[in-house]
Amino acid sequence: MRKREPGAGNTDQRENEPAPVASVSSELHIPRAAIETYATGQENQYRLDSKKYHVEIATLIAVACYTLVAAYQGCKMREATEAAKISANAAAKSADAATRANSMAEESSRNSNRAYITTIGGPGLHETGAASPALGVELFATGNTPALNVRKGIAYQIRKLPLSRSSTDYIGDPPYAPEVFSLQRPQTEALVTDVNLSAADRQKIETGGYGLVLWGSIEYTTFDKIHHTRFCYVMRPNLKQEQRRCPVHNDAD
Repeated sequence: MRKREPGAGNTDQRENEPAPVASVSSELHIPRAAIETYATGQENQYRLDSKKYHVEIATLIAVACYTLVAAYQGCKMREATEAAKISANAAAKSADAATRANSMAEESSRNSNRAYITTIGGPGLHETGAASPALGVELFATGNTPALNVRKGIAYQIRKLPLSRSSTDYIGDPPYAPEVFSLQRPQTEALVTDVNLSAADRQKIETGGYGLVLWGSIEYTTFDKIHHTRFCYVMRPNLKQEQRRCPVHNDAD
């Protein structure tokens, strides 16, 4: 048997092993100027970003301040508007109150100085010298001013007693006489009508179931306002005085 010489097997093994790779070392060389340029650019970018940040912060603060100021001004404006409305309402109320006070004062002055026409005494027979008796009243002017455009009317009827309380049932303003005049205190004016009674009318009155109703109206002007005075009486059978007032048509304004 052939002997293997020492080292012969190792030679084959070495032949089969891969060849060792050579180690290569390399370095990237960046120029210093490029580094400084990059650093300068980064620094400038940082400064630019920092300025932009501060500008944005300042803008936000300015917007916030403007918003607060605008809100404050709006609030003050609303308060001023409300105050103006309140003041205007108060002024309007004051003006209305002054107007009402002036109207009341004017009305009070008119009522204190206006003319009034009333009847004095009671109705009764007025001797006129005519064949028929005249029945009526005396008008009397009061007040501090004259009654102007005075018109008067009077009438009578034989009515069944007792009288109704409805004015439309038997009574109304009699026709006014054509003459128009003025009347001032202490003047008086007669308001009369001739009475012609038949024998049947007299008999009705004497029995008590009927009565002679005498009524009249006076219209006049004072302070450009029209007023009226009205009267109505049921006469006694002798016609010399009233028996009682009618239930209606006795008023003055």
